[in-house]
Amino acid sequence: MAEDSLIRNCTMNADGSIDCEFRHPAIGWIPYTARESDPYELGRMIFAEALRLLQDGGGIPVP
Repeated sequence: MAEDSLIRNCTMNADGSIDCEFRHPAIGWIPYTARESDPYELGRMIFAEALRLLQDGGGIPVP
């Protein structure tokens, strides 16, 4: 994982959401559940990046 990464520890959930940790600029690493249908653009961006990491083998597959 790159030092400048904003997402880590991705896990795909059975419902299609992705649990991960997001590096918040003010408070550091926080748990986050990303969804493709997130109403906020940042949430959808986190989902897309987490999905890319999982597809590249950087996460835990669906249980």
